[in-house]
Amino acid sequence: MVQADGFYITEFPAILGFDAAGVVVEVGAKVTNRAVGDILAFQTFPGYRIGGYQQFAPIKAALTFKVPSHMSIDQAATFPVCLVTAAHALYTDYVPDIDKGGLSLAPFWKEGGDHSGKSIVILGGSSANGQYALQFARLSKFTNIITTGSAHNKDLLLSLGATHFVDRNLSSVELIAQIQRVTGGPVPIVYDSVSTNETQNIAYDLVASDGTLLITTPLAIDQTKLTPNKKVYMTAGFLGLPFYTAIDAELMDVLPGLLDSGVLKPLIPEIIPGGLSGIPAGLKRLHNNEVSARKLVVHPTETA
Repeated sequence: MVQADGFYITEFPAILGFDAAGVVVEVGAKVTNRAVGDILAFQTFPGYRIGGYQQFAPIKAALTFKVPSHMSIDQAATFPVCLVTAAHALYTDYVPDIDKGGLSLAPFWKEGGDHSGKSIVILGGSSANGQYALQFARLSKFTNIITTGSAHNKDLLLSLGATHFVDRNLSSVELIAQIQRVTGGPVPIVYDSVSTNETQNIAYDLVASDGTLLITTPLAIDQTKLTPNKKVYMTAGFLGLPFYTAIDAELMDVLPGLLDSGVLKPLIPEIIPGGLSGIPAGLKRLHNNEVSARKLVVHPTETA
């Protein structure tokens, strides 16, 4: 997105990279809940010093997750932004100041977090945030969790929490028809984890007249379709925003236990050879849709 769309970074030189994981080598004097030797996953904010594409990165302790001992650093590096994006989509309020938000559902770890009887459609269940959205929907006890994906990922998506699978390669008309055969009609909640122009328009057609569509990229829906009663919210996956302080703190508290017990599973990492030098080839594979149900990971220390 930075390269193709000029997203976020406007001044160079800059160090890129959002998701990262590693071993703590130094802590600040006021840090009491992290220690040298801890293995942490964390979000970075690309810029002059703190992007993730480097061997050592300074990061605020509040933006880190403790990693269970049975989880590899490569697995840990797959979840910070995508996991938070899915959590914000389901459990945060709409914030007019940043024109972003979510469904305002009670999270599964709190009273009222059982959403039995509800249906949700997650387009792109094998995407990075789609896999976490499926798991959160399962933990939130949605009755119908319908997802789309490639046929070879069906078993994975069902294991993560989907109750129904629909092949993403169907025509838009047939895809919508198959989903509505499960739900009995238009869907109250659709989460488009892919959010291309095509999927946003399909998702909007699926949403009930008074329902909610969650997207992860700027609005690309045909303007002639838009109606005032269908809500469309773009969700943001950044930790540390003042609007999300409370929910993020709760998520940080429950996440280690969920990961340690195996209730929440990380993505499958695929290591790109060559360290940072391998990133352009990795981006090309992503652009060509050659990565499926995996998260590409690089080791900066392997840079030639």
